[in-house]
Amino acid sequence: MVYANTDFLAQQPDAAKGLMIGYMKAVRAIMQFGFSNPQILPIIAEYTGLPADLISASVSPLFSVDGDISVDSLNTLQSFFRQLGELSYDTDIDPTTMIDRAPLDAALAALDGTQ
Repeated sequence: MVYANTDFLAQQPDAAKGLMIGYMKAVRAIMQFGFSNPQILPIIAEYTGLPADLISASVSPLFSVDGDISVDSLNTLQSFFRQLGELSYDTDIDPTTMIDRAPLDAALAALDGTQ
């Protein structure tokens, strides 16, 4: 997921779209070629500060190539942390109230040629 301030999304929709285009290009490249790809690995190493051999040996995370967010997973995490007593709020939050797909949808339209 990518988190953004609602003011930024409202005031800078083109910047939000551009950010999502870059993010989705990176996600798709990582999922197609993997973290150990010689073009991808140095970038990850540079921005994480981790040695390339450690990154190559690690289990790679999975990213959704269409940007979908699993609301069910967010609800599961919320329940898990509630059971641990780690939440400072009393009532569960509906994750869908915090998801704004507009920048993602604009980015996907631009990337997939549907714009």
